[in-house]
Amino acid sequence: MNNRERVLNILRHKKVDRIPFMPLTTRTWFFSLPQYRKKFKPLWNEVGQYIPDVDYSLEMEEIEYRSKFYESIGITFLQYGNEHGGNHIVPKENIEAGIKVKKIRNDDDTKYKFIYETPVGNLEQSSELFKTATIAVRDHLIKTINDYKVYKYILENQEIQWPELNSWAENVLKAIGNRGVVFGSGPVPPLMLWVFTVLGVDGIAYGLQDHKKELLELVELQHKMNMGYIDLVAKCPFEIIIADAVNGTHMTSPQIYREQYVPYHQQYAKVLHNNNKIYVSHSSGEPRGAILEDIEQTGLDGLYGFIYPVNAGEPELGKWCKKWEGKITIMGGIDPHLMATGTTKQISEKVKQIMAEVGDAPNFILGLADDTVYGTPVENLAEVPKTLEKLYS
Repeated sequence: MNNRERVLNILRHKKVDRIPFMPLTTRTWFFSLPQYRKKFKPLWNEVGQYIPDVDYSLEMEEIEYRSKFYESIGITFLQYGNEHGGNHIVPKENIEAGIKVKKIRNDDDTKYKFIYETPVGNLEQSSELFKTATIAVRDHLIKTINDYKVYKYILENQEIQWPELNSWAENVLKAIGNRGVVFGSGPVPPLMLWVFTVLGVDGIAYGLQDHKKELLELVELQHKMNMGYIDLVAKCPFEIIIADAVNGTHMTSPQIYREQYVPYHQQYAKVLHNNNKIYVSHSSGEPRGAILEDIEQTGLDGLYGFIYPVNAGEPELGKWCKKWEGKITIMGGIDPHLMATGTTKQISEKVKQIMAEVGDAPNFILGLADDTVYGTPVENLAEVPKTLEKLYS
């Protein structure tokens, strides 16, 4: 049984010969490898931002390189989201509607500002890029009640198009082969997405309290866009689709999760399941004890980003696997900080503890609680499959 088959079988509640190790690894970690940066520097600027219109064959070569590198040290490769190409649900220009998007950068390309000009007003959003290839929004798009009408106009004049999706997806899958899987990007419940971008945590809290009518109008417009997007990804060659956002209670309340996240997850899950897709999401190691029953109602087939030991108020990992057996696959376990800073002996012991805890659970995939940290030693990652091999021998 190969790496790809193991992951797909577990997510589809079928038997496998062993539990795979599938760490969440975006380009953040790969950028810490000197040989990687040297080989693929033409694809990126100095802070890890993908350069548009690069040679298409180089993009596929990079993905293939990553998957082969992980295979060489015994790791199941995970292409997480549409990191290179793809249609992320963000506002775009519409010249006919008078919507223009400007991007202003500083001299070293580390800080930039998006300016959205419309006939009903303008919006601005400031962001910062780091050499670890990560990005932070410094100034959210919607700041005042007057901004709601501007963003409403923008959403009313958006159209989802991605004519290259199928051919792009086929080439990504070909580049990876049986070395792993792709979590293709799918739509995210509107407020779950906007907690990072359009509004932030404070903006959502204030909006639901002070401008609920206006905010929910925006939510429904974004959801309409999302349904157009999911019709595209549901028919693409990717077998697994991820709502790449956080299911946890560090940035939202159980009530908001129940009212504003779950119903949209359910609608996206229905479309994906009707097209025989696997629907997963992420949790970043956050607490979920207060929303356990709600997560079960989402229609998700898998949730990445569990940590061991678990957060306070949550079931032990083994009990959690039993609770969700036949429903949701649990993915994760190892703290990225331990993986980055621990010794190989410490990591081996942690793997043994986790595997003893989950036992023969059929709905568990070993991974990390979040992304692999920049600079994590290769030998630390390689220690996990070595330990698993000993446990299975």
